[in-house]
Amino acid sequence: ALAFALATTSLAYGLAAIFGAPLAGAWVDRHDRKRIMLFVESRMAVSACS
Repeated sequence: ALAFALATTSLAYGLAAIFGAPLAGAWVDRHDRKRIMLFVESRMAVSACS
């Protein structure tokens, strides 16, 4: 059961990266990169502190 759960989680992560990266890249190319980086970095800081 544990091996199946790990495999399913890994598959979901891999598929999200494969299909999500091109979409995210296209979206980022159309928007201001500085604002996106500030948003992402602030969310990472909040996540690290909680």
